[in-house]
Amino acid sequence: MVHSEIYDKILHEKIHVNQMRTLYDLVLNPGGTKIRAAFYNALEHHQPLLMESLGQLKKPCNVKHVSSCEANHGSKLINLLTCGTDSLDHYDDFVVVVNKSTQEQIQYLQFLCKLKLFCVLEFDPNSATLGGLCHSYRESRWANLHMPSQFVGQTDVMKKLNLDKQTSWVFCNGRNDLGDIELDYKNWLRKSCGDVEQLVSFICQPEVLRHRKHLVIFLLLSPVRNEKDPMLDIYMAFIKHTAEENIISICESRSTYEQWSRLIKKKSESDISIHSVYELTLSEVNGTILALGPFNQSSERLLPSSDSSFVVLKQKDEDLMPALDILCLNQCENVYNDESSQTFQEFKIKVEEEFFRGGKVKWWNFYLCEKSKPFIRRDKFEKLKNIITCQEKKSTCMLINLFHHPGCGGTTLAMHILWYLRQQFRCAVLKDNTLPKREVADQVRKLMRLESEKPTKVLLLVDDEETESVRDLVNCIQKCAVEDGLRRNMDDTPKSNVIILNCVRSHSPEVNYRQHNTAECQWITKSLTPKEQHDFEEKLKELKQYHEKPENFYSFMIMMSNFDKEYIKGVVHYTLNVDITTQQARLFGFIALLNTYVDGSKISVSLSEDFLGIKSVHWSRPEDNDNVFKRMEPFSNLLIKDERGGYKGIRIVHKSMASACLEVLEKRPNKNVGDIAYDMLCCDLFFETGVVKDALMKSIRRMLIERPCKKDSDERETFSPLINKIHEEQGRQTVEELFEKASSQFVGIPSIPQALARYLYIKEGDFPKALAWAENAKKIKETPYTVDTIAQVYKSELTSHIKTEEKHRTFNPEDLDRNIKISHEAINAFERAQELADTQYKQNKPEENTTEEDTGDRRSDSSYNVYGYVGVVEVIFQVFQILRRLPLFDENDLMRKRKRYLQRFLKGKLPISNVDMESNAINNRYIDIIKEHEQFLLGKT
Repeated sequence: MVHSEIYDKILHEKIHVNQMRTLYDLVLNPGGTKIRAAFYNALEHHQPLLMESLGQLKKPCNVKHVSSCEANHGSKLINLLTCGTDSLDHYDDFVVVVNKSTQEQIQYLQFLCKLKLFCVLEFDPNSATLGGLCHSYRESRWANLHMPSQFVGQTDVMKKLNLDKQTSWVFCNGRNDLGDIELDYKNWLRKSCGDVEQLVSFICQPEVLRHRKHLVIFLLLSPVRNEKDPMLDIYMAFIKHTAEENIISICESRSTYEQWSRLIKKKSESDISIHSVYELTLSEVNGTILALGPFNQSSERLLPSSDSSFVVLKQKDEDLMPALDILCLNQCENVYNDESSQTFQEFKIKVEEEFFRGGKVKWWNFYLCEKSKPFIRRDKFEKLKNIITCQEKKSTCMLINLFHHPGCGGTTLAMHILWYLRQQFRCAVLKDNTLPKREVADQVRKLMRLESEKPTKVLLLVDDEETESVRDLVNCIQKCAVEDGLRRNMDDTPKSNVIILNCVRSHSPEVNYRQHNTAECQWITKSLTPKEQHDFEEKLKELKQYHEKPENFYSFMIMMSNFDKEYIKGVVHYTLNVDITTQQARLFGFIALLNTYVDGSKISVSLSEDFLGIKSVHWSRPEDNDNVFKRMEPFSNLLIKDERGGYKGIRIVHKSMASACLEVLEKRPNKNVGDIAYDMLCCDLFFETGVVKDALMKSIRRMLIERPCKKDSDERETFSPLINKIHEEQGRQTVEELFEKASSQFVGIPSIPQALARYLYIKEGDFPKALAWAENAKKIKETPYTVDTIAQVYKSELTSHIKTEEKHRTFNPEDLDRNIKISHEAINAFERAQELADTQYKQNKPEENTTEEDTGDRRSDSSYNVYGYVGVVEVIFQVFQILRRLPLFDENDLMRKRKRYLQRFLKGKLPISNVDMESNAINNRYIDIIKEHEQFLLGKT
């Protein structure tokens, strides 16, 4: 397009927002003076919506200097921010360091609202007050306000300050609105510099930002005139911890850049020219960045309201609900100006390929299907929709469970329901199941009340949450309703304000369905009905028209084949017919193991890079982003990138494919499941502290200790499926070695030695060794569960002795002495466990105090724990059983006199020495032993 044509299009309002990338590139090229003038004229006089989109609230300042701009600085800024992609999505996070600004400058800093800001480090103490940059940012986006001293430690800080979910705005030299005055350089260096440097060190920790592509932007809105400026110290701190190519500078003028560049070169001998932008006005910087992708909806995001009207979902409100992925009724609309363009068609093909290969379904999948052929509607769709829409239950919150086989499309069905009902409900998906339930309930309440006097019904999807745990969320939402006075509104409406659609993976979904209220749940299996089978076959025909190799859409093909084992085996055998001794094969084996035994598990891309020896390069070309997949050939066709859970990971495309891969690997030498698991535990790389490694460690821990429910029962299995398999196929030694190695890697986590103790006393009857491991777990953390394990060891040992004595009909005084001592220890332990449980319950913080690390289970613990009481009663009955067999209290006494002796003795009415019996050495020894333990037997100790 020639300049004259562009000039004409601008003046006649034919330039659309989404064409701004090309326009800006031309504006900043030689010969663009006339276009620039027309562009600014159009902004001011002809296109107010475009002006608003670009943040141009009035005519840009310094327009007269535009013609002196370097020809390539517009493109240079784009390349620095996007790495040549024209989209800000290349980087996962941005860190901005900014000095003092003026109010005139702030109006051109709206681009900060578009960046995915991890944190902002600012040196203006007035920024949080009216007219300040932070105040301006928080008018449209949310940021938590922090001081450098709050960044102490590692993973706890991430959680405490909510760093992985919301932007942190850090005041690095005072905050006047809190009375924290700005310091001169000398005092700042002495009092604050250390904290800020520690903050920089924390940000650059491998597990804070290194696992995500990030860019540090030094935004100089005022000059840095000499070395006595904190901005220079912070720059030096950053280059100690991160590569210089990950740092760019944007300066408000050439003179500011020249001073800045000279100081850095003098201090570090670094040339920052290729990573600096200084020949653009702030208005041009602002407009250029706002014109970059990813493109947001040009129209407002809308939510339904209780009176059949609609409200706008503001970005700031969405920031304040980070736990929820909110589905708007106009989701995906008006993102692309021309949906017939090649760009959109390429995007469509990519989205479809990701989903049909095995990626998580996205809202885009439903939107795109609406534009062509409908999304495949499962037969249970109508039944589930009717349960949600036709329920008449008067309750603040209603729970609907969808039980489904893993990998059969249960979550996809649930999201399809949300998409269909988005005009009737305010729909959202819970992003993180580990968040405190009260926090989630507060955000659900905010969504329900947003921009509306009356509460609007909310439909919340919770994925893979056990029914016990999700009931805690129901209770929290109901408590919020009481506090908020929502129960007054229930008189006016017969339906629930909140409906939770809970997707529960199950190996027996139909059984789970029958065990619950069938009016409030549904189930789906991996078996397709004839109609569903036909729909899948028709979809395959459609896919063949647009995709080169739809036969490689393994997740789709598995579903269409009705989980045909021969099809899965064929694909797996073809792929794994290679050398499996390589580092790539080791990693693939680890992924197959995790994906088989832990639903939703993955290994992060950064950890995979480290394991394979790939140097992580953040300043890389877009085509180099899939280095892991290239290195993982020939296994890559079975792998897919998964970006759920806050970080990017890789997994096998389908759970059934992972299980088949593991079966094939097991047939190779030294590739038993136990060997693969032990090899994984020996990789120290996986067990260092950090956000990403914590997620992997949690998956490994679940694989070792999580006990699913038995088929056709709510009762749990004795051990995890992995441990059961290794025990059956490889025996005790392998299991012990596995747990011992895990114990050395999971330092400070009691559930591992606790699980080994359970294995030793339940499977092997090795009570001394079991007790030692149980005591070890208690030393790590004394909880009701670790102490209960000690009690269970004693109780099981007592049971074992009783059975042996009954079987061999042997019983002597020494057996009695030993059994009573064991009983005493067991009761003491059960009582201590109950005491801890009571304390925990009274604190009313079960969610914070009890985790799967304590219990070995993914279960809720908001209910009152009575395991200790039950254990005491069970041991007491065992003691009765022991005493009844004594000659002193022979239960076979026909006159029942000796039974009365036992009753009177236990009531404290008959001393043991007064019991009528034959005097002999054995009986006398029995008497002595009972006297020794009399206080315990009478319940006085």
